[in-house]
Parts: sequence; structure tokens; C-alpha cells
Amino acid sequence: MLKNINCSLWKTLNSPTSTNQTFSAGRARLMRDNNEGGVNVESLESLTKAVRQAYRTIEEARPGCFDYNSISLRGALEIGLYWRVFTDPRGKAVVNKGRSDQMDLVAEFPFLGSARGRLGSAFAVCKAWALLTYHAVFGFVLERRSRRRFRPVEFLFCVIHPRFIDFFLPVIDKLGRDRCALLCEGDAQTASVAARHGLAVCSPGYARLRMGAVGRPPVSVFWQYSAAVVQFLKAVGTLQHYRASAVVFAEGVSSQEAIIARAARSIGILTVRLQHGRAGVLNPAYYDMPFDKVLMWGEGFIERLRRTSPGCKYIVTGAPLMDGAIGHSGDNVLPLHFRAGPVVTIISQPQGLNISRQDYETIVNIADRVLHATPNLNVLVRMHPVDSAEDFGELAERWNGRLQVTRAQDYPLAAVLAVSTIVVGLYSTVLSEAVAFGVLPVVIRLRPGHRVFPSPEESGAAVLASSPDDAVSAICELAIDRTKRELYADKMADFTRAYFGPMDGRAVERIAFHIENSGA
Repeated sequence: MLKNINCSLWKTLNSPTSTNQTFSAGRARLMRDNNEGGVNVESLESLTKAVRQAYRTIEEARPGCFDYNSISLRGALEIGLYWRVFTDPRGKAVVNKGRSDQMDLVAEFPFLGSARGRLGSAFAVCKAWALLTYHAVFGFVLERRSRRRFRPVEFLFCVIHPRFIDFFLPVIDKLGRDRCALLCEGDAQTASVAARHGLAVCSPGYARLRMGAVGRPPVSVFWQYSAAVVQFLKAVGTLQHYRASAVVFAEGVSSQEAIIARAARSIGILTVRLQHGRAGVLNPAYYDMPFDKVLMWGEGFIERLRRTSPGCKYIVTGAPLMDGAIGHSGDNVLPLHFRAGPVVTIISQPQGLNISRQDYETIVNIADRVLHATPNLNVLVRMHPVDSAEDFGELAERWNGRLQVTRAQDYPLAAVLAVSTIVVGLYSTVLSEAVAFGVLPVVIRLRPGHRVFPSPEESGAAVLASSPDDAVSAICELAIDRTKRELYADKMADFTRAYFGPMDGRAVERIAFHIENSGA
């Protein structure tokens, strides 16, 4: 799993200590769940514990080894390792690069592996010192040259993917586009989306590296550490040049965001995190978060994060989604091509770690069975943005207008839920949002790993179906019987207050206020 990251760290994590046994157990559980067709939330949180324990053990032996100028970068390194393991739990990158023959030779002749490991470690250290030396020598020149390109900007929005531009846009409009700029890697797609919205994109800045401030981590993680230091210095340089008063993040679960947040705080700039997801898995990014303000939809989410990051200032703003703002695009009217009758909306999920091909086919089969069982019922499918399967499209052709497919980017969620009688899904956060919109969800959970926080079905605000038969029965019954749906109304209202906060249409206004006012 980690051999392609670093041979020495791999050995360290697999040495016979209680800490490394924890890591090995977390790795084994992740691989086992992956073999069984889906990753369990518990296995990912076990992996989180193992990654954090491994880095903690290293730092206990070498206090401050992950610091740069007294700023700890350990959290960012933990996040980076977690995501590398998550995306490649078996270390497939090694085999896929055509080196499986070498792996067999190493198994037969162990001394080759140890030699290669020493050579690889030496190369990584040389590469790391070369990187640091370059920035120490030329950082001063780069810093002086870059100063001429900048004009002050009040608010910077950290964008690690173009989709976050649309997420930030209502807040940026509330603050004023001339006062804001995007802090991103500057890839072509992000630049294109920013230009389309008339938003400025930051040019990279530089800050000179001080060799005396560099920590001394073990060889096993020195390359990752040195790369983090350089990224930290670039962030400091950029932030100093733009002289922003606040940097805003969406969820902030990447190592890049963790480094930028630490850079901002090191020079006295306010860091503000906006809720974007549900924190379904408490991975390393949610521990000791480096944000001054964490703006959350409701108290239920705050209670979850306060356990892992007690030092942040948490503020309830309400959910912008409920304002008809963040996350909405296009026309608010979704045209239906159905005859009169109840509309069951199915929320699709792409096949991957959590949704197997068999899971996906099960949901398609449920839709087919529901249409067979209830002649006056219609099915609307809202496809996930990255779901490219054609199964629902083929099913729609067989049902002569009783099943309609729309993509998530075509119509806002509010428009979809406005025409829905009930909503059905597997491993989808949209189901909790449906509760807030007043639409009863049927939550399909085929195995424990399909549980998604905040789980409205466990609060009595949704119906849980643990098998395809249960799902078909519940869907058909609830879609045609309004009185049975109304039995869940009180629990749905309680759930909405707990997790989505005030429903007064002022969430974006409150978010903008707390970005502008550092002391609020």
C-alpha cells in the first residue's frame, strides 16, 4: 500500500510495535473492505487513527521534526498520506508501472530490495535537499521579481477544483467581486471557469527559505516534508503580496489547503472554513483544523467536529443551499414529461470504492420493479455529476415516458425536490438535504458501509430499507399514501433544525458577515 510512497516509512510502519500493528490493522481492514466491493466508514476511520499514530510516534522521537520556523506541518503530511493510501490501498501504482517483475525478483533475492530501498532513500534525500537549496538561494530573487505583479485584495478564496468556484460565487457576490480573488494552482480549467465569471486569479508569490528553520524529519518522510515546506513558502509569499484580510476554504480536507491555512495564520491572516460536505468520515483533515472560524449549517455538525478540533471557533450560519444560492444553477423549473401521478426521485451514485457494480444494478432493478408494481407512479432519476453509466437511460427507453433522467448539473436540487413525492438513494448525502426540503427519503443500506452521516433514518426522519424487497415495498406504499408520509413530519422538522440551522434565507448573508468581520 505504501511502498510506492516511501520504502523506509513502509518499514517503520510495519515494525513490531503497538503503533505499527495499529497501522497494519487499518491497512488490512481497508484492503479487506475493498475486496468485498465497498469501503466501510469504520475502516477509513481506523486508517485515520493509524496514520495519525504513525506520525505522532515519529515526532515523539524527534520533537519538532515536522516544523518549519516553529509552524507544524505534520497535519498536512498526515492528510497527504491518508489520501494516497485511500486512492491506492494496495500500492497498485508500483505494479501498474511495469515493475511487477522487479517485485518478484525482490521476493526471491531480498538483498536486492534492501539495496534498492537504500538507493531510493538516498535519491529522495538528495532531491529534497536540492529543492530546499534552490529555494534558499533563488527565493530572494523570485520574491523581489514577483512583488511587481500584485495589487491588494481583501478576500482570497482557496479553490482546489473548478467546481468550488460555483460554490463560492454567491458569497463572492455578496462581498463584491472587485474585493475578491481566487487562490488556486492556475490550471487551464480553473482559469477558464474564473474568466467566465469575471473573477481574478492570484499569481504565485514567493518567500525566501531559511535553512535554519528547516526541521529534521526522518529520511523516510523527508521528501514529503520538503515539498510541504516549499508549498508553505509559496503560500506565505502570495498572501503577503496580496495583503488579504481573510482566506476562505470550502471544507478544507486537502493537504494543500492545510498548508495554505497554516501559512495564513503564521502571518496573522484570518482563516475561514465553510461547510461543503457532511464529514461522513473523520479523516486526518478534521483533527486540529487550522481555521480561525468554522462556519457550519447547524449545531449537529458542530457537535461532530468539536470532538476532533476543539480549538476552532464554530458559528452556525444556516445552509446556503436552503437559500436557493450555493449549489444552484440553471433554470429553477424542471419540466416533467410524465402523466399525472406520484414522482419517485432516485439519486444515483457513481460506481467506485463505496458503490459496486452489483450495488448499482440493484438500484436500477428497484426502479424497474417499482414501475411494474405501481402503474400510476413515475420515476425521475437525478444522475450524479460523475456517474457515466447508461443503465438508467436504457431503462427509460423501455418505459415509454414513465422514467425520466436528468443530470445534477442540469437543474438545481431544489427544482428536482420540488417535483418529488419521495426521494430514494444509496450512500447519498442528498437524502439528508431532501429532509430539509420536506421530502421524505427512503434510504437504501445494503451493508453497514453504506451509512452516511448524519443518517436521517436513524433519527426517524427517513425510512430505512435494508434489502431490495424492503425498498420496493416502502417506495410503493409511501409514494401513494400521503398520510403515511405525514407520520414522519415532526422528526423531519427536528432533524432539519439540528443539521441545517435557521431557515430564513439569510445563510449567505451571515457567511459574508463573518468573513468581513474578524472579531465577530
